[in-house]
Amino acid sequence: MKNKLILFSLLIIFSVFCLQIVLNPYLHQREVTKIVKIILKHWKNGDLPEAFVYWEDLRRAPPIYDLVSSTLIEKTFHLKDTPPYAQIVVKLEFPEGNVIPSGKEWVFELTYTKSGWKVKNFHPFP
Repeated sequence: MKNKLILFSLLIIFSVFCLQIVLNPYLHQREVTKIVKIILKHWKNGDLPEAFVYWEDLRRAPPIYDLVSSTLIEKTFHLKDTPPYAQIVVKLEFPEGNVIPSGKEWVFELTYTKSGWKVKNFHPFP
């Protein structure tokens, strides 16, 4: 009976370990995508201060408060690097006459920090 209990315990530990390996990258990808979508929602609603929470350095956060629409174009994840980072390309539409050109693609660069995923940089797509 004791051998069965030990075997069962080892099986549970192994299963949890395997699930961690399989699910961890997926959960990181989902979290990064969610953060970018939240930032875009705040920009569309004009809630600029609410979007600042997700930036590693507030000086790099653009003053966008009049976004009309956005489309996620491409997602690239480097989860095995140290620290893990991700790049998400989005197409942003602004009202006519805006300082930021409408219809251009922009890149969110996110990195994993002690306090979770944060936007490290935001720049035009090359």
